[in-house]
Amino acid sequence: MCVCIAAGKLVNTIVLAAEAELNGRRVHVMGYENRPLSFSGPNAMILPIPATPGTVTQDALIPTDAFPHVLQDMARAIRPVTRGFFPKWRGVPEVVVFEHGIYTVVLAQHARAVPDALHLVPEAKRPPRNAPLFDAYDRWYPDWAIAVCCFDNAEAGNASPILLTYEPAQPAYLFAPGLDCHTGDVPDLSATVAIDHAVVLSAIGMEGGKAVQYTDPIPDHVRAILPAHVIGAQWRLPLPNGDWRTPVDAVRAGLFDVRARVVPPFV
Repeated sequence: MCVCIAAGKLVNTIVLAAEAELNGRRVHVMGYENRPLSFSGPNAMILPIPATPGTVTQDALIPTDAFPHVLQDMARAIRPVTRGFFPKWRGVPEVVVFEHGIYTVVLAQHARAVPDALHLVPEAKRPPRNAPLFDAYDRWYPDWAIAVCCFDNAEAGNASPILLTYEPAQPAYLFAPGLDCHTGDVPDLSATVAIDHAVVLSAIGMEGGKAVQYTDPIPDHVRAILPAHVIGAQWRLPLPNGDWRTPVDAVRAGLFDVRARVVPPFV
């Protein structure tokens, strides 16, 4: 589940929120995967990133074509048994557009910059401008970076996982996007929505957790930021609309309540 710019369907969602160490500093890692389908022409899903303003670059997004099962492996770890990359933090352009697997990604330093940049997306994957939606995101997630992952129907079944690192603006919390609306409308923050999520979390020094068995060969510089143990939950029942914003200290203690959702803005 996620927010779409136009009407669509996103299923089998896996979300990762983790703390890691990279080049001597603590960073946060966001992962996202689902099977996107647009009901009518080009579409896109929106991922807000709670990074220190002006620090997220294209280099933060890790190519995952060589290890496409990385998030599935993490999700498998939390299910019951019965069932050389170096981010650059400064000198960031307001908007960059680049390819990532089936997606054309619009990476903006704030949501209000997205509509005027969509003309840079190839026509086959160019979603509607949907200014009201991005106005809402600008109010709800002020000064957050935004990744808009544009896709078309023909490639909908072959999405690569999104995996990125960022310098957190609020390092005491791990953030997993969960706000939901698949119609292209502005999400209703008071709604109850049907959730189809595996939410996976990890923190440095975490107590307990389930060991992850990675099935693809993963380069050492990427494996260094991936969790060896995870906690989380698989949920396919209604929940109040919102995101997951979990204290790192709780995750470090091995605690997570998938029902604890919060709505933006987070003040």
